[in-house]
Amino acid sequence: MKFRFFLICIISVVICFGQTTQTKKQITDLKNGILFVRLSTREKTVEDLKKMGKTRAAEEIRNEQEIKNKKIVEAFKTNFKFCEYSFFYSQYSNEIQNRNFKFMIFDKDLKPDSDFNLNGRPFFVAEFGVLQADTARTFRDTKLQSTANFNVESTPIYSQNSPNKIYALIIKDNNYVQLKYPFPYYVNAYNTDRAVRKMNQKLNSFYNKSFK
Repeated sequence: MKFRFFLICIISVVICFGQTTQTKKQITDLKNGILFVRLSTREKTVEDLKKMGKTRAAEEIRNEQEIKNKKIVEAFKTNFKFCEYSFFYSQYSNEIQNRNFKFMIFDKDLKPDSDFNLNGRPFFVAEFGVLQADTARTFRDTKLQSTANFNVESTPIYSQNSPNKIYALIIKDNNYVQLKYPFPYYVNAYNTDRAVRKMNQKLNSFYNKSFK
């Protein structure tokens, strides 16, 4: 039993070390790289409505989304200082993933940045949307548990790292894969301005703690 407990502890330390190393690299890459903020256009919904002859409804959705996007842009201009950032529209997601940035990147005034050059820097993607469940588990503790043979064994206890079905500001990698704990990859986003400000604070705090 002691050996198993020792083995569990060793595995937990290795996992924690791996997570720490990975997240330290991620936060460094983000600090020195660029964050692309993906702005939804709801293009498919708009086009589907038009095909159904519901032109007015399509325009209402388009206008509503434009207003939301402008709020996001203003929130970043006011509150986000952690790293360089630019914007792109969701219909260009494949181009951005394939690093085809020409005429696809927009500046802080939502004007096409035709001279944009990544210059080999890493990039991440931020967007407002529904948080995906984080399937990664973190070792939290151990507990003693009786077995069928009336022996007592130490059993690891894991915690799930994030809840599901939360509207949030989320940070993803350059393949649109949501980052994982312990990286501060999301904040609740029921208020756009507050969400961007809080994300900026969490990133700064995590970066500073990572290099103490």
